[in-house]
This record gives sequence, C-alpha cells and structure tokens, in this order.
Amino acid sequence: MSTLARPVTPLEATDIRHRRITDAITEKIIYASALVSITIIFLIFLFVGKEALPVFTSAQVHQEVTLQKMILPQNYGSPEAPVRYMWQPVSLVPKYSLMPLLLGTLKVTLMAMLFATPLSVLAAIYCT
Repeated sequence: MSTLARPVTPLEATDIRHRRITDAITEKIIYASALVSITIIFLIFLFVGKEALPVFTSAQVHQEVTLQKMILPQNYGSPEAPVRYMWQPVSLVPKYSLMPLLLGTLKVTLMAMLFATPLSVLAAIYCT
C-alpha cells in the first residue's frame, strides 16, 4: 500500500482556493467587527468619564454629591409631590441619587435577559 497522496484535480484545487479566500475574508470581517466593538466601548467609557468629571472637579457638585445624599432619600420636587430619589446629573442644580441608577441598571439587565435567554437556548438546541 502506497503512502503517497493522490494528485489534486483542478476542480478540487479551485474549491480549496475558494475556501481559503472565503476563510480570509471571514477572518477580516470578524477582526473588523471586533475592532469596531472595542472602539465603541472605548468611546462609551470616554463619554461617561467626561460626564462624570464634574463630580471630581466642580465645587458646586461637591456640595450636592455626598455619600449621605447619594444613599439616603432626599426631598426633591415640591411639597405636594415629593420625590425621594432622583438622578439628574445635567440639570442646573444636579441631583444625584444611587437608587434610580441601580434600578435602571436592573431593568435594563432584566430586559436584555428577556431577549437573550430564549435566543441563546434556541441557538444551543439548534447546534446540538
């Protein structure tokens, strides 16, 4: 029995070339999407950092942002309609409270899981 491989036919050579080109294009597309995703995440961090900078540099914001005011309920709003927790960092008088931030994060996470969980389970079932 011979250990030599049989010669590749021209049709197989074309198929191999086509597969290599497709693999190279797919690799470049995946690399580009990863680069775009990393760039977008970096820009999001940059924007959030720019918006949070007054917390560290502004004396007016330092009066409003204390640990006690961020955690405990405050009397925002009017006496008829008091608002205990408010997150308005870009108003004339910024109001910072962690409760709306945490609840908003929780709501967004639950909504994302509501969509992602069925899709991922169906993808796993499809792949097996």
